[in-house]
Amino acid sequence: MEVAGRGDAAGYERVNGKAYFAVDPKHRLNRNITDIELAVRNPRSKVEFSADFHILRPKSGGNGMLLFEASNRGGRGLQGTFNRGRGDEFLLHQGYTLVWLGWQHDVSRAGEGLKLYVPAAKGVKGPVRAEYVPNQPSKRMPLGDARHDAYTIGDPSTIRLTVRDTMLGPRRGVTGWRIEKSSLVLDAGFEPGKLYDAIYESQDPPLAMLGLAGIRDFLSHLRTTEQARFVLGFGSSQSAMLLRALLYHGFNEDESGKRVFDGILANIAGGRRSFLGRFAQPSRTAAPLRGMFYRTDEFPFADQPQKDPVTGVTDGVLAHLAPAMIPKIFYTNSAYEYWGSSGSLIHTAVDGKSDAALPPSTRTYMFAGGQHGPSAFPPNRGNSQNMTSPNDYRWSLRALLLALTAWVAEGKTPPASRYPKIADGTLVPVAKLRKVHGIPQPDHQHPSFRIIGASEPPQIGEVYGALVPQVDADGNDIAGVRMPEVAVPLATYTGWNLRAAAIGQPSELAGGAGSFLPFSPAKILERYGSEEKYFERWDAAARKLVEGGYLLDGDVNELRKAAKLRWLWALNQK
Repeated sequence: MEVAGRGDAAGYERVNGKAYFAVDPKHRLNRNITDIELAVRNPRSKVEFSADFHILRPKSGGNGMLLFEASNRGGRGLQGTFNRGRGDEFLLHQGYTLVWLGWQHDVSRAGEGLKLYVPAAKGVKGPVRAEYVPNQPSKRMPLGDARHDAYTIGDPSTIRLTVRDTMLGPRRGVTGWRIEKSSLVLDAGFEPGKLYDAIYESQDPPLAMLGLAGIRDFLSHLRTTEQARFVLGFGSSQSAMLLRALLYHGFNEDESGKRVFDGILANIAGGRRSFLGRFAQPSRTAAPLRGMFYRTDEFPFADQPQKDPVTGVTDGVLAHLAPAMIPKIFYTNSAYEYWGSSGSLIHTAVDGKSDAALPPSTRTYMFAGGQHGPSAFPPNRGNSQNMTSPNDYRWSLRALLLALTAWVAEGKTPPASRYPKIADGTLVPVAKLRKVHGIPQPDHQHPSFRIIGASEPPQIGEVYGALVPQVDADGNDIAGVRMPEVAVPLATYTGWNLRAAAIGQPSELAGGAGSFLPFSPAKILERYGSEEKYFERWDAAARKLVEGGYLLDGDVNELRKAAKLRWLWALNQK
């Protein structure tokens, strides 16, 4: 699908500032905000807070679509995701109004990210857990995650530092450390691949869930002031998890009873959802050897209500929204999310024994052979054992964004969902993954556990029934959206990779990484014969994607140029 261009960078203006909010804590849509009853109120009995915002809007015209990106850790990655190459202003040419708003209270101002400023629940005390898994020897353990602000230490005597060798291994006490600002310093050093936890008492937790109310109210306001006919939401990884949390907690309805998002594209969230309860640390997300046991891989996973056979609880991501408040939803995940963040649970039963139907408002797509974010080409190994996957499925995201736009604005039927299923054998337990000669495969995926209670360290319950995509004889995923380089392969592309021995725990998955395992030149020539015959098959695969709505016709030439470079590289590799 193509949409006529309506703008360019010269025809846009930027607006930066701070938005101020006041919400009624007694309103039915605000009562589930954790600790809102403990926040200070203004003379009108409302709770005040503020957030940084950034808007890029057309000076005239536009397509009537307000496209909001939930900031990933205070950043703005929207244009980098959809603009493919220097000088490409895809979103501006389409005429979208682009919007960002800070929703995360622990974004550091030193990084100049978009930040949320909220009141605290004064007098409340509780445990906070900081986690650290170094990839190289280090003497300093930050108590905040990824350069984010840490919770203050209420009483230094409460700090307990432990280390364990594996995710489920016993915790051993560590001594000899000292506090320096918001870090622990250990002169003996923190070892690569070891799992360190520092648990301490803090107090006065910020009301993290007010970030959802801010998004709700800001977009409802902009719908009028920007004269937007429709509002779309986009997020990748952490910010896609935030959008899933917004839906789950009922914030897609504003205080006047109107829908906030008409459509949502949640990319590479897997089965995860942001946790915004008391002492929330929104930057931390459960992943292989990162964010272990943080409450982001938590039931419910699927949109439709399901019963958890272990707890007996019935719930769904959309269960707390009235039907009229449910937006059109695209869930897009790479194969990595099936290995690293329980992506299968958004479309299976909780125990992983049967497929679950998608609601009419939801489509889901898996990018076969993709990793959490495509690597550059030629790829390197980094901190993993294999070269990382350069499968650039972001070209498909462009087509899907326009398809979601057309579904919302015109009611046009979107591309059919493409994802692995239990029923046809393309979604399996790791133990039933097809063995491929010459490719040592992992013997497990990252497990998602039920978390019992709110203690720290957490009490771990039974594992959820997540599954992984089945592969063909080359080791490539059978189901999903297969980009031309996967459909007509010169290599094996996987959603998994393993940690390099140098960073410890080489039997564990490398976080975010897939694998790129190139075929030998002899195998390539035996299979395809010549460059001409290879590209006959490549062109046919690209045409099928265009016809299905998974790729834009105007993008095929750029993809083909990249494919030619990869063909030459593959035949000349040493």
